[in-house]
Amino acid sequence: MHAGSVDPQRPVRRRWIVGGIVALIPAGLVLAGGHAGVHAARSMALPGAGLIEASTLAAVVSFVAATGAAALWLRWGADWALVVTVAGVMVASAMFGTSDHGSAIAVDVAAHEFPLVIVIVGALCWLRATLGGLPGFGWLRGPRRTEPRQLLDLAPVDRARAVAIAALIAGDHADLRAAIDTDDVRERARTVGLVARGRRGGDPFRNDHAHARAALCLTGVLDDPAIDRFADDALRNGTGVPTSEPTWIRPLDATLAAVALHRAGRTEAGVAVDRLLAGPLRLRRGHRPAWYWTGLGLAAGRCHDWEHAAATAIARANGWCGDEDWMALRRRVLGAAARGVGRRDDERLIAAGRVWLTFVDDEQARRIVARPTVGADPVAAALDSYATSLASPALPTPLGGGR
Repeated sequence: MHAGSVDPQRPVRRRWIVGGIVALIPAGLVLAGGHAGVHAARSMALPGAGLIEASTLAAVVSFVAATGAAALWLRWGADWALVVTVAGVMVASAMFGTSDHGSAIAVDVAAHEFPLVIVIVGALCWLRATLGGLPGFGWLRGPRRTEPRQLLDLAPVDRARAVAIAALIAGDHADLRAAIDTDDVRERARTVGLVARGRRGGDPFRNDHAHARAALCLTGVLDDPAIDRFADDALRNGTGVPTSEPTWIRPLDATLAAVALHRAGRTEAGVAVDRLLAGPLRLRRGHRPAWYWTGLGLAAGRCHDWEHAAATAIARANGWCGDEDWMALRRRVLGAAARGVGRRDDERLIAAGRVWLTFVDDEQARRIVARPTVGADPVAAALDSYATSLASPALPTPLGGGR
């Protein structure tokens, strides 16, 4: 296998190797570390558990610090922050833990579960995605929009997604280039690179940032050497698609990046998306995972409905998945159409549903989803325009056909 190819077994092998090492550490601490090792092992499983007998305050502070570090890891890929925090808590637990274990029984039971911070984040994602559409829980989807937003009003990540989707349509992209080739987009990339990986100076887009680089590539900002680096970066993590932040692959960002690379002649990116959507990011109980961690090859979370619909619709337009997602999304899309476009996520879901309806034969859904007026949110407007371009025979067709 040559250096530029994707090894589908690489993440699996890494998962078993790293997982085995991680599993052996607590056993080694308990067997070889004596009393101090027991306390360190507790804090490895649940940060602060090894300090609870010595100081409840120290245990709580340790847990809060680890939760913050986990949030930084999940958001920006700063895995070093979580490792350093947990390691520091483990050392403190070994040094200051007491021999009174009676009050820690409940903590020991909880410590046998998967790291609690991941469970908390997953539960919050589930609550927002599942309950947000129910009466009385609309606040979970965020505040209602009071006025239309402009493209430049969006935060860098959403702006990059809106620009990339809009750039899927042939035409003059001068306005889109002006919206994405900006200081705040570069500054975010530079900040994430510095915090997560200690990168200073140079091109802030030399690694990761799939959403921004997809938009820059599709609008013609990236030159050929930059596109080559983009393609090489996608191959280095073993999946064939680039990461949004260090070690994290988000389905929508990966799909947009794959389209950008495909249009630049790097067809292996589309094959990689096809493999991910059929494998780690596959449909489970009507939902797809929100992220894929390349560190251990693990997929987790629940993708927001609009991101799920947008990512798979764009993948479907390029022949990288079948129609199975529409049946999973249909009821949610119709529910959003019934609620209207008062909330951003509903508007985006309606627009993504319109993209899907260019491929599936569902006249009843088409009539319902066509009723709301979409366009206040730039991401929704881009998806709606993309749907129109796909439905019009006078406009360019997508890269490939369906399965």
